Amino acid sequence: MSMLEETPKIATGNTSTSTDAALARSAILFQSMKKLQDQINEENAKKNAQPTKLDFKTAAENHIPVVYGEAFVKGTVTDARIAAADCVLWVCITLCEVTGDLLSTEDLTDPDNPVYEASEITFEDLTIENQKVTFQEDGITVASLEDEDGNENTDVNGLIKIYLYNNGSTSPAVLGENNAGATANANTLFPGWGSQHTMNELVFALVRVEYDAVKKVTTLPDIQFKLANTMRKPGDCIWDYMRNARYGAGLTDAQIWSEEE
Repeated sequence: MSMLEETPKIATGNTSTSTDAALARSAILFQSMKKLQDQINEENAKKNAQPTKLDFKTAAENHIPVVYGEAFVKGTVTDARIAAADCVLWVCITLCEVTGDLLSTEDLTDPDNPVYEASEITFEDLTIENQKVTFQEDGITVASLEDEDGNENTDVNGLIKIYLYNNGSTSPAVLGENNAGATANANTLFPGWGSQHTMNELVFALVRVEYDAVKKVTTLPDIQFKLANTMRKPGDCIWDYMRNARYGAGLTDAQIWSEEE
């Protein structure tokens, strides 16, 4: 198929209708933020500090993008909880849909049953507040941030943890070439989650933020994730979008290949 040439790096913002009912949680998120605000204000009152305002925007429509090639994405906050009375905020950030098979890898050894390779999405990099992130040896806990001028911030050390998952709660992932990263299932880590929180066919991250007014860690920071998808050729992308019923047009082979007599 001559159309299968390299395509520019793109990320499309399609709307998914397949995510769990857990994704529609604006009310729960608001309640969680209010509880955290109350805890923060109480803690600040004890320290004679000024209350910290939490600015937390929810995405009511829950748009989940589809990433082809490579792209930096911020994702969509789809759940947030407060852990006990420890002033710890847990946030689930859903990043993108898992894409389908690569048409360009078609194996016609058996013409009646063609075989295709599945596309693969990996975590290549991430930034916090547009700064380079260095992790502790566990690959989860943030050790420091470094801005473009080389200034290092170690105040965040131990206060932010990021757990990565690819295609479901039981599929921990690592960042780049790191050998360490998330090992526990997401639905055993995130407060209030259980076996029904599968997050199937989604790439996502769990972020744990421990409140510390002195070190100025008081809310969810701006995090951008660089994702890379092996699906990057125009033919593969178009074919995938035409056929996928979850985020695409959901067309059948007959609808795509039909010819007028």
